Amino acid sequence: ALALQLDNWRVRQVALVGGSMGGVVAQHFTLRHAERVERLLLVATGGFTPNVALALEKADAHGAAKWNEEPVTPVVDGFFHRRPSASVLAEYRQIAMSASQKAAVEAARSNATNRTFDQLASIRVPTMIIQGRYDRARTPEHGAEMRDRIAGSILAVIEDAGHTPQLEQPQLFHEVALPFLLQQR
Repeated sequence: ALALQLDNWRVRQVALVGGSMGGVVAQHFTLRHAERVERLLLVATGGFTPNVALALEKADAHGAAKWNEEPVTPVVDGFFHRRPSASVLAEYRQIAMSASQKAAVEAARSNATNRTFDQLASIRVPTMIIQGRYDRARTPEHGAEMRDRIAGSILAVIEDAGHTPQLEQPQLFHEVALPFLLQQR
C-alpha cells in the first residue's frame, strides 16, 4: 500500500522512519522495496519477539478483556521510563482506545510473530537504530542485534528514555535523528 501511495504522489524514494510496530512495517517495506528507501530510521523496534507464546497470550488476553482503560493502561504506561503527567497519560490512553479492539489485537499478534531478524542482513540502505536505554519491550540489546545484522548501520541509545524516546527526550532524539535523516548519500 505504501509503495502504491508513493507512486500516486510520484515520490521515488523516501527516508523511512518507523517506531515500535511501525518499525516492523518499515523493515518489511525496506526488505520488499529497497530501491524506494533512501535511508531507514528504526526506533524502539526489533526483528523478532523473544517470547512469542507469551506475546500471543497477552494479545489474546486483550482480545478477551472488555475494551476500556483497564487493559490499555499498563500497555501505555509501560512505554515510558519516566511517567508523564496524568493528563498526558490519559491522552495517550484515549488514543490507544480509539483503535478498535480487534485491530489492536491483530496488530499485537502480528507483531508477536514477526521474524525479520534473519533477513536483516539483506538491508543495504543507510540505517540508524534508536533505542531508549530503559525500553523493556525493545531493549538496547535488541538494537545491537539488529545493528550487527544490518551492514554499516548505527545504533544510538537515548538515555533516560523507555519505549518512546521521541516523546520522552525529544531534543536528544532530534539531535541524533535529524543529522542522519538529512545526510546526502
